[in-house]
Amino acid sequence: MALVIGKKEKIKFKVTAVEPGDFLEAKNHTFDAEWNVLPRQKADALRQLVKDDPDAAHDTIFDELVNVGGVNDEVGNSIPFSPELVEALRSQSWIENAMIGSFWAVQNGLTQGDYYKALKLKN
Repeated sequence: MALVIGKKEKIKFKVTAVEPGDFLEAKNHTFDAEWNVLPRQKADALRQLVKDDPDAAHDTIFDELVNVGGVNDEVGNSIPFSPELVEALRSQSWIENAMIGSFWAVQNGLTQGDYYKALKLKN
């Protein structure tokens, strides 16, 4: 297949967040995150911000989140994408860290399989 130069603006990525449990047990939770694809200069600037001010960088990363799917409330109802949902997801470090990993995977052009392989997760 020939390479076509063009801008893909958004990419959906399946996020696996590993919930820590008692006695080293863990539970995988999977949901979808859709991220903006950044131009190289903006991604490079964000990488530098991660080094200089990680908290500000994380806020900037979540500004690039377009949508989240596959998240339910305790009753099983789907929760629509909103600032409140993003805040709830970010309130748990194990979820926030998984989402940040998916953001960088998108920016670095990793496939879902490559990303899972690097994390030693199964699809």
